Amino acid sequence: MDWRPYLCGLLFGIYPLLAARSELSSGATFFMMSVVGLLFSITPFVQNGFDSVKAANSHQLALMFASACASSFGVLVMFRYIAATPSEKIGPLLIIMMVVQVATTWIFASFLSGSMPSVREMLGCLFAGGAIYLLRK
Repeated sequence: MDWRPYLCGLLFGIYPLLAARSELSSGATFFMMSVVGLLFSITPFVQNGFDSVKAANSHQLALMFASACASSFGVLVMFRYIAATPSEKIGPLLIIMMVVQVATTWIFASFLSGSMPSVREMLGCLFAGGAIYLLRK
């Protein structure tokens, strides 16, 4: 079994909590994340990114641009609500965000693959919706 999805989940679960503990403004937090993200991305991009970008067609570049915009806007919105939320209420909000993220990914992946979701998958989404309902009370 591949360990990388677990590491990603762990890191994506921790970083908003660490950002909230910093008590910096959403703008300062977003700027710091962007600078560090740029530093982390330079080496892999220099190693093989130029060839990938040169070989890409306009459709691929447009999808990547849309992806980057969605990610950046999502992180900015998250940091804004983290900055405006008391620390004891952040946990449930982040869990709701992650459940919505998982459901969105599942629905979009099903749509792209053209496959019909199984009963088990539909029940999973139903239970995820129940978790959101219970956590927002």
